[in-house]
Amino acid sequence: MDPERAKRFINEKYRYAVVGASTHQEKYGYRVLVDFFNAGHKVVGVNPNSKVTKIVSVPVYHRLQDVPGGVDVAIVVVSPDEGGAVLDDANFAHVAKLWFQPGAESQDIRDKALKLGMDIVADGSCIMTVRDQLNKKA
Repeated sequence: MDPERAKRFINEKYRYAVVGASTHQEKYGYRVLVDFFNAGHKVVGVNPNSKVTKIVSVPVYHRLQDVPGGVDVAIVVVSPDEGGAVLDDANFAHVAKLWFQPGAESQDIRDKALKLGMDIVADGSCIMTVRDQLNKKA
């Protein structure tokens, strides 16, 4: 991925929401959340089905619009079938930057995001890997 494009999504000043946050350590909803938390990023979890309010001391909300103060970037780790609803939620919450993790992207999602005027990454790139690569170049 082009480093300049990546920097539009990865910045220590940004606040992130991991949509699909999970308490299951083997799932990417957990891995990405913990990775960004451990790297010192401001991060929250979002999961409409979650019964927990925190994962590793990170607050968890039901929807993007429930996050106090909003977020700059949503990292999406849900199935493509759920992605359209995530785009609607992000649009309602005024989140214009979304990173769809590998397996969460689809052509329908790319098309809908374009129609909504959103800036997305949905090319199979893993945000954790790209963040690591940017840190190594810094």
